[in-house]
Amino acid sequence: MNDIEIESLLEEAGYRYAPATGRYAFIDTAAEDAEDYATEDVADQLEIPVEDLLRWEQEQAQET
Repeated sequence: MNDIEIESLLEEAGYRYAPATGRYAFIDTAAEDAEDYATEDVADQLEIPVEDLLRWEQEQAQET
């Protein structure tokens, strides 16, 4: 799965990735009350291969 597809799926589902923590939260939740999600949970929910999501996360970390 390519990066554009992954970004599109994350956006449609309302997830935001935080490279500092390596976790996901919903975009529309207040930062204090936000529940965060592990890579594996997000991959399962969005039916993305975990390896592809991990690769995408590594690329995001390099861009920051």
